[in-house]
Amino acid sequence: MDAIRHPNRPRPSSEWVIGEMARQFWANAVLVASPTSQVRFVDSCQTYLDALVQQAEDRAQGRVRHIEDYFTVRRGSIGAAPSIAIGALYLNIPQETLDHPVISKLTEICIDMIIIGNDMYSYKVEWERGDDGHNLITVIMHQFRTDVQDAMHHVANLHARLLNQFLEQWNCVPVFGGPIDSEIRTYCNMLGNWVRANDSWSFESERYYGKRGLEIETTRLVQIYARHDIPSS
Repeated sequence: MDAIRHPNRPRPSSEWVIGEMARQFWANAVLVASPTSQVRFVDSCQTYLDALVQQAEDRAQGRVRHIEDYFTVRRGSIGAAPSIAIGALYLNIPQETLDHPVISKLTEICIDMIIIGNDMYSYKVEWERGDDGHNLITVIMHQFRTDVQDAMHHVANLHARLLNQFLEQWNCVPVFGGPIDSEIRTYCNMLGNWVRANDSWSFESERYYGKRGLEIETTRLVQIYARHDIPSS
């Protein structure tokens, strides 16, 4: 965060390389970023990293949160807010406009849908490596004493409800007057694209399903192994 907050300040030579990487990244980004987007990116990065620290503490303690508590942390640790800020770097939207109840709700729903999609897709690899505590599927299983399949159905239904809410809010986007309306429409369209793009990336990137991603995207069938039965690759 120090590197991002002070991108023109040289990093210590003995520092881990990520500090210089962050500095160079943000030093280049501020050349094209609007003033309002710069503030939002820096603030969202701080929230993201704070949430990652909390996630690490939960992992160390073996803590599995309840649903509402989990979403509170996960909205930060998913990293969607900094990504949305990157997508809006060239938009100079005042914060009070983004704080409008409709725009704010659209942003929250977008992030929640990304959380649900990510946690469904990543559950297999997280379970098999024993790092599934910070995952909505595990949270549902613990809270409702159910199995993986029922948890998947639960979050899929939640996603469907959020999708309907997103479309309802989309139809209520206010008219502020002037050039800001075009920027707001661009921003809201980006939110929807983020959700859809995350779906495509999850199957195409090989991160979660290896070479079988496109097949699983069609069949929706995933085999989860017991940890002691995971085949060697």
